[in-house]
Amino acid sequence: MRLINKKKILRMKRKIKESSFFRLFNFKDEYCKGRSMLLTWTITAAIANVFVSGTFQTAFLAQNGIDIVRVGIITMIPYMSWFLGIFSPKILQRFQHRRGLMIFKHCFYYVCVIFASTIMPYFVKDYTARTVWFGVLMFIGNVPQALVGTGATAWHMHFIPEGEDRSVYYSITNIINNVSGVATAVIASFAADALSVNPNYPTILNVLRMISFVVLMVGAVFLFVIPVEFPYEISEQTYKLSDTILKPLKAKKFMLTIMIALIWNCVCNFNGGTWTYYLLDTVKMPYIMTYLCSIIITVGSFFLFGTWRRMVKKYGWSTIICTVVLVAALCEVLVAFTTEKTLWVYVIVCVISGVNNIGIQLVFADIFYMNLPREDTDLYSVFYNFAVNVCVLIGQMFGTWLLSMMEKPDGSCYTLLGLPFYGSQFLVWIKAVCLLGMALYVWKASPYIQPKEEKRKIN
Repeated sequence: MRLINKKKILRMKRKIKESSFFRLFNFKDEYCKGRSMLLTWTITAAIANVFVSGTFQTAFLAQNGIDIVRVGIITMIPYMSWFLGIFSPKILQRFQHRRGLMIFKHCFYYVCVIFASTIMPYFVKDYTARTVWFGVLMFIGNVPQALVGTGATAWHMHFIPEGEDRSVYYSITNIINNVSGVATAVIASFAADALSVNPNYPTILNVLRMISFVVLMVGAVFLFVIPVEFPYEISEQTYKLSDTILKPLKAKKFMLTIMIALIWNCVCNFNGGTWTYYLLDTVKMPYIMTYLCSIIITVGSFFLFGTWRRMVKKYGWSTIICTVVLVAALCEVLVAFTTEKTLWVYVIVCVISGVNNIGIQLVFADIFYMNLPREDTDLYSVFYNFAVNVCVLIGQMFGTWLLSMMEKPDGSCYTLLGLPFYGSQFLVWIKAVCLLGMALYVWKASPYIQPKEEKRKIN
């Protein structure tokens, strides 16, 4: 009997060692070690970011007297710094060794956006002045990120595997990221709901932000100290400022591909900084419920990532991305009916959206790399980050402007189908219409951007 059990244990150990996880994440060579360090950062960042982004960031701003429109303004200000990103190739071309530069960029960012932003309200009491200072700190913190941040992409892309392993890599990192972040968020949300009536709650929020600050600062070790730095493939010609824009624009297949991500980032950020505010402040939703969709994504990832991968393989990348975008549009239509008395609508939408978002994570993860030219990756990475952030900024500016137009000055609501309706609810319907337009673009553009293996299947 003991012999049989030993054999079972040995077989189990062998399966674990031969699994995709241990094949990709180990310390056998520099590539595997680099992937392992990126995964370690994914876990630590997922845990720490819970307290400095999303629901907790919105709660922090609300506690400091920032209203829903100003939350939208503060959220979009960091993206303005990315207009400086066009200078990035000229700067990065001067550095064949970027370790020190990346560590400085990493630390400076978190000092500004977390440490300084947390202590500033103790010295600035006026709410309007706080809004200005939040914006200034967010902008300054993001300037080095805009100027040299893409150097990290050119560094870390060496660790991302090719072919089928890339899909496996993204599946594993997405699952672990979801589990780490959501597990932390669930525990923290229960605690936050219990402590929200405590008069010391703002202080507790600040302490959690400071702990997260320390954890994220240590993350520089995983990202830029331990991983080996490979030589960067740079063309012999000197970069011109115009190359940052013109060279990627000439890569037609690359441009048609990333346009999907640009449209998505623009539309999804119409209410990126204000929807959570609506849920917490107007609907009076408990913290834990705001994470319901993330919980479903996490649990569903264990059972559905494989199913989604098989669906992509069977029906093709373009068919699946059209499908998930259309479902996302449907969810936006339905979620508008979320009010204090119709929380069940939000629950149903979260279930649908949670399952759909697993597919979204899978098909969107590879968009940048799908048709990326191998030479001058700094240029393409800078352009992509610049374009994405500009689109996010446009989306947030447009969404904040629409919200300011649709919200009544006295804070009262409209009535539709017997339900109270605010500007935030009308805004998600506009998102739905734009997502339908995005699905049409994907359908029209897909014959020109198919990955090679998928193109063979279609033809």
